[in-house]
Order: sequence, then C-alpha cells, then structure tokens
Amino acid sequence: MGERSPPNLTRKAGSHRLLGSSAMAESITRCTYYRNWGKYNDDLAKRAEVLGDLTWICRWDSDLERMNAGKKGRPYEFPDTLFIYCAVQMHSKNVTYRTMEGDLRCILGASGRSAPDHSTIEARCSVLNWPLEPPAYPQTVNGAIDATGISTTVRGEYLRDEYHLRRGFVKLHVFSDVETDAILAYAVTDSNTTDGAAAFLLVDSAAAGYNIGKLFADAAYDHRRIWNGLMERGIEPVINLRASDVHANGCMYKREMNAERNAVGAKAWKEKHGYGARWRVECTFSDFKRTLGGFVKAKKMTKIVKEISCKVWIHNMNKKCRGQ
Repeated sequence: MGERSPPNLTRKAGSHRLLGSSAMAESITRCTYYRNWGKYNDDLAKRAEVLGDLTWICRWDSDLERMNAGKKGRPYEFPDTLFIYCAVQMHSKNVTYRTMEGDLRCILGASGRSAPDHSTIEARCSVLNWPLEPPAYPQTVNGAIDATGISTTVRGEYLRDEYHLRRGFVKLHVFSDVETDAILAYAVTDSNTTDGAAAFLLVDSAAAGYNIGKLFADAAYDHRRIWNGLMERGIEPVINLRASDVHANGCMYKREMNAERNAVGAKAWKEKHGYGARWRVECTFSDFKRTLGGFVKAKKMTKIVKEISCKVWIHNMNKKCRGQ
C-alpha cells in the first residue's frame, strides 16, 4: 500500500496528456487543493438539515391561528410553512407535486394529520413570496454581475431536433458577492434582454442593503452609460475593455483605464485591478445549476419567476449554512 496522504488534504490532480500535432509537446498540469474535509462534510450535512427541517409541524396550530386571525371566509386548513417546505423540497430535489403529496402523507400521517393534494400544493406554492435573504456580510462588498440562460424545458436533444420542439430560455441576471458567491440581487427576463439593460436594476437593488466597493463585469457591460452610472454612484467599475473599443466616448475614467491598459498590457491591467475576481460570478452560476438545475418546470412567466426566486432563496440558504 502506498503512503497515505495527510488529513484534510484533497487529492492531487493527475497528469493530463494533450493530443495534437507532433510538434505539440506533452503538457503536465498538477494542482493541489487544500480543504478541511471535516468542516466540508459538516457543511453538507447542515445544508440538508436546514432544508429538510420539520419543526414547522410543531408550530402547525400556532401558525394556523395567526393566519386565520381576522380572516373572512373559509379559514386556512394548512399553514404556509408547510408549503414552504414543499417548494424547497421540490426545487432542490426535482420532485413532482404528486410525489410531494405522497411524501406528505407519510410525514403528516405519523402525527395524525391529513395531507393536501397535489393541486392544493401547486396553488399554494405559486403564491408564496421568497424574500432575498443573503448571509450576513460586512457593509461594504465587492460584487460581480453577469447573466446566464435558464432552460424552460427538460426535454432532450432528440425531441428538440427531430420534432422541432423549442421553447427557448429565460435569462437570470445576478449580482453576486465575489467572496462567498451568494446572490445579493437578481432579475429574470426573456432571452432578448441584453446583459447591460439589467445592470443598474441589479446594482441599485444591491446598493439598498450594502455599500458596493468594486463592481466586476465582462465586456458585455462596456458601455458609456454603465461606466458613468457606476462612477456617479461611488462604485469603482472594473469592466473588461473591448479590444476594438479605443475611444472613451465621453467617460473620463474609461479613458484613463484604456490608456493604462495600452501602456502596461491587458494582463498586467487585469492583475492590478483584480479583474480575476469577476470569475466568481461564473462559480455562482455553476453552483446554482449544479445543485438546483439549469431549468425550470413552470410554463407561465409569472410561475417561472416564482420558481427561480425559490431556487435563489435555496442557493443563499446553502451559502448561509456554509458560512456558519
């Protein structure tokens, strides 16, 4: 048996052979990642513990009493906390309404309660509100903005190509914290909305709760109104300059950045201003889609927004568990 690696160290990436022409030499890449496996495993267990919390059963009667106080007409039979649990389970584990109904029969049957049917679950989940509750941060944060596509169908490529069944996608625009990848602001639009069109919607929404120091963005946000708008708001823009854009177009700060980049080179300019932190927004998208899926099951735009809002809420809850 070989020598065992020390605890709390991940594996070392193996060598990778690059295939190409005979002139291309073999390239060996090695990278060592350090991770506290005890804390990491505990974070994953804590995440499942928080999302699968069943303490709402103990608060069933008190929640119903509060919801029905002063209500006219038929009183509520099930509390909202029940359907919050349902929505979180369905969107985090990709289960259907009917499967959720069966799960509730087992959970509530043990306490002698009846479970709602799948149509009631759908109706009540569709009207829930999902407030944006990112983890607690210092008052000043550095953020990154970008957009990604969310598929509106889960069908495979065969049905899409053979029967021409295309439903397109929606765009999720996010403002994420570059330190923890939590989403501080987001917007859902159709696929025709440009990235820059939602920039200040995200910035102003995040600025309502935090002081923004730097904002990292790629060349899709390299527009005069965005540069000037960020400077007016007291935010330092770190935006990738397009190589073809050699004019400041009325933005003095962009003129200075352009001159500096031309003087020291694009790579040195990015290292000086920390532009590499912009990549963290891609990590946010990767984490979001890997754990919650890059698709929505809802058909109507209003319900699509609700589903994505729930997934953003779950994403931030996962980050909050990780930070504790």
